[in-house]
Amino acid sequence: MKSLIFIVIFFLTGLLTLAQDAVVELTFTARDFMFYAQLDSIRVMNKTRGGDTVLYWPDTVLALDYQTGFKDVELNGNEFMVCQNYPNPVRDQTVITLYIPGKDPVGIELSDQSGREILADERVLEPGVHSYRCQPGGSGVVYFTARWRDRSQTIKMLCICPGNGRPSFLKYIGAQSFEKDLKKGEIQGGFPFNLGDKLIMTGYEDTLKSGICSVPLVSQTYTFNFGVYVPCPDVFTVTYEGKVYNTIQILSQCWLKENLDVGTMIPGSQAPVNNGIIEKYCCNDDSLNCDLYGGLYSWDEMMQYATQEGARGICPPGWHVATDDDWKILEGTADSLFGYGDPIWDQSGNVRGYDAAYHLKYTSGWGGYEGDDWYGFSALPGGTRYYNPLFLYCGEMGVWWTSSSWGNYQKWDREIVPMYSSMRRWQEDKSFGHSVRCIKNE
Repeated sequence: MKSLIFIVIFFLTGLLTLAQDAVVELTFTARDFMFYAQLDSIRVMNKTRGGDTVLYWPDTVLALDYQTGFKDVELNGNEFMVCQNYPNPVRDQTVITLYIPGKDPVGIELSDQSGREILADERVLEPGVHSYRCQPGGSGVVYFTARWRDRSQTIKMLCICPGNGRPSFLKYIGAQSFEKDLKKGEIQGGFPFNLGDKLIMTGYEDTLKSGICSVPLVSQTYTFNFGVYVPCPDVFTVTYEGKVYNTIQILSQCWLKENLDVGTMIPGSQAPVNNGIIEKYCCNDDSLNCDLYGGLYSWDEMMQYATQEGARGICPPGWHVATDDDWKILEGTADSLFGYGDPIWDQSGNVRGYDAAYHLKYTSGWGGYEGDDWYGFSALPGGTRYYNPLFLYCGEMGVWWTSSSWGNYQKWDREIVPMYSSMRRWQEDKSFGHSVRCIKNE
């Protein structure tokens, strides 16, 4: 009897929590290298659902109100539930929230009107509220199906997505302890925000600006940095696996100045395996190329067989494999025409932007297509290990993995082609061997 009373109280408490409003507070500060800097203003853009807002000094705190999920929905201990996505229709990305009564594998499938599977995911989930962020891809009707034990539920999503060839993705956001939103909350001035939204935040100091991309789930403080071409103020060098790497501060991002070179060299004809040993390729099977350009790694080996975007992978502790968004911020910083947040950085395929690659390339080593290395990123043409056992473009072209997935077998990368001053964003087979850059955790 006592157990039954406890269960009833537990779910009533959960229901009350689910029906309340909540606030995420974002606090902003700034520094220039190691010294405090006073912000003139902060612009916050919501890349997920559109809209922006601006704070002016001395106001440096943004309170984002949102409404928690499952409001006006009754839950009980045995009910498996998939709630309608928000927003719907979908113009870019959308959030779907589920309630899982008990710990068990949960299978997710995204399919089109013909029943063709677009994306799938399966993971063991604890009891409670869980959310996924989804970009369906092209326009039309898409079905989201969740299966738990012997039960399944399907919701229909209407996609009104501009353009063709948009990649589809389905990303697990996580458990929100009964505080995951489904409905749009707005701050004064009409800025829409839901947990799981991607924000691009720009801090301004006089004529300078610095950008940060983040998906805030809790209240936190963001520090803009206006330093460039200087070591990162908290760590000038990093000693890792017997090698010393320099750091470079590029506004609010702290990067390793060199490509990563850790692990044991294997021949290009051999596939790396998950054996607890970091395995790398050296372009043209020449160890001297690893000394010069760093190692080349398959995506799985680089990620150490994790799949979570922003994972540490083979990077030093406190650092992670740069994400697709990390690269977009870098490109928008380096480009003299298109800033971060510009839709051009979301494009893929051909080179895009204006001159970001020119400003990121090192001043030598590119066979007559050198850059000016404005920000000290010092990109070099490390080449790539293509289909087994072929190496390509050693000393001619630079290709870097991101930790972001385009699908199960293809992952986003960045490419610098010698004769172009702009960057290429492309999806490659994860078995290819590319260079790796690490970026410091926030």
